[in-house]
Amino acid sequence: MYQFVTGPLLWLSFAIFVVGCIVRVIRYIRGLDWQADRVAYTVHFSYGMKGAIRSIAFWLFPFGTRSWRNNPVFTVVFFVFHIGLLVTPVFLLAF
Repeated sequence: MYQFVTGPLLWLSFAIFVVGCIVRVIRYIRGLDWQADRVAYTVHFSYGMKGAIRSIAFWLFPFGTRSWRNNPVFTVVFFVFHIGLLVTPVFLLAF
């Protein structure tokens, strides 16, 4: 049973995962409506890049966006979880 689970079943699960990811990407791209895109990246490229960098910077810090200020409990739980996710391996290396 162990040989089956670590052999063909493992490769089958990897294949299903890869095919599923490819299908999701294709369906996502086909579902995009390019006419509904409100940001004109080609006409106002500098404004688009400034806005994108500013948005990413605000998402990196707690309470940087309006939705995170509206949901303070979720914001704290979100950041504590992700900081713990990054810090845990450091403490596990001590053993």
